[in-house]
Amino acid sequence: MLARYNANGTLDSTFGTFGVTRTAIGAGDAFSFGIGLLSDGRIVLGGYSAATQDHDFTVACYNSNGTLDQSFGNGGIAATDFSGGTDDIAYALAVQRDNKIVLGGRSGDYPSFNFAVARYTSTGQLDQTFGTGGKVVTAVSNDSNGYALTIAGSKITLAGAVANIQSPFDFGVARYLAR
Repeated sequence: MLARYNANGTLDSTFGTFGVTRTAIGAGDAFSFGIGLLSDGRIVLGGYSAATQDHDFTVACYNSNGTLDQSFGNGGIAATDFSGGTDDIAYALAVQRDNKIVLGGRSGDYPSFNFAVARYTSTGQLDQTFGTGGKVVTAVSNDSNGYALTIAGSKITLAGAVANIQSPFDFGVARYLAR
């Protein structure tokens, strides 16, 4: 769900349907945790959906008027399964200066997760120049969840919680090149 408000706090009736856009994604639950703007005014939402047998990283792209951009991904939506049957949940989104869209979160099978990052082109395709087929999985510990993502220059930083033998969770961070 996406809503746009006027400066006075009222819904912008020129956006979506009376200020709101709702999009059903996948066969089960779908949540967005990150939002970004592309240089042409399109809006991207990132999170996860039950698009396959488990959760998948998911990014949806909307035109500036709130309609789903049908030219992006598959009918406006790009869903990514990292490895058949894994639970892939994106908690963060950032847009690079070149309009590449980066999602960060976790991938794995309960209770063992790894940091995960996927990068998409502005057309909703996995960026084949990033990682392996547009995806990177990093084992920081036996349970690593990336919750925050930032891009500075040519570096992507994913931060979150990682399991530690001496305490339930510690702060963890991984940096990737965003060439």
